[in-house]
Amino acid sequence: ELLAAASEMAHQVCLGAPGAIARTKELLDQLSARPIAGELESAMRFHLDARHSPEAAEGAAAFLQKRNPVWPPRDG
Repeated sequence: ELLAAASEMAHQVCLGAPGAIARTKELLDQLSARPIAGELESAMRFHLDARHSPEAAEGAAAFLQKRNPVWPPRDG
């Protein structure tokens, strides 16, 4: 049951914007035993960068148009 739930969650994550997934993995790799205030500040920077990305614009447009997103190519 746990494996099936984890597999479904992984499948759902993989449907997301490739750049957003990569940046989330990057953020998780950077987390450490620093004070929570610093971690929250770092997470907010990632969030704000992502909100203003071409992927965010495509995701919002696809949602409003009730269609699947067509993700733009990833940078780098």
